[in-house]
Amino acid sequence: MWMLLLALNSADAAEQAVTLSGAWSGAEPRVELGTFRRLDSGVQLGAMVQVGQARGVYLDGWPVTGGRTRAVLGSVTVPLIQRGVQMDLRLDLGPQFLAATETTGPHSSAFGVRGVLSPMATVPLGERAALRLGWSFKYAMELDPVRDTEAQAFIIRGGVNLALSQSVQLAALVESGSVFGFDGDGAKYLNRGTLGVRWTPASATPWFNL
Repeated sequence: MWMLLLALNSADAAEQAVTLSGAWSGAEPRVELGTFRRLDSGVQLGAMVQVGQARGVYLDGWPVTGGRTRAVLGSVTVPLIQRGVQMDLRLDLGPQFLAATETTGPHSSAFGVRGVLSPMATVPLGERAALRLGWSFKYAMELDPVRDTEAQAFIIRGGVNLALSQSVQLAALVESGSVFGFDGDGAKYLNRGTLGVRWTPASATPWFNL
């Protein structure tokens, strides 16, 4: 029987997954391609590449209304609770890049690092769906052309994951929260919606941590 609870607790062998998602926000719409591996212990390791449009981001405190953003992130997800309602703690960390084509500031490019810590709960909704609830804390620092805090953000997150087949899952996520950076000259809030698909090749039991 294809049960979500079995999927959440199944870790008999390492599983590989590929994800593709699109995120929509007024500041930085972007796409992400990721690969993840779930180990026998339940720990998940991953790597993601993000490419986006700079429509409302900040470079050294100056607004950027045109340009490109890129990020390369590593990911570690540790299961905290694996019976019934599942609880995970995820850390994403890596470099980020900004190339500005439209800005009022004196610089046209920036390099920095970003870290996001996210506890998330997964609540089964029948056999093929799960509710995802949690929050995340993001810290990003600009290292060049100046060294300064780009963003500190506390974000509330919620969404739904749906299994379309044994190996394909669809995920929708909504995020909203406050942001502070560049001594008050940066972004003030974040509202973002994400839609993604996850493919787990040769998987007999889907798992829902997109």
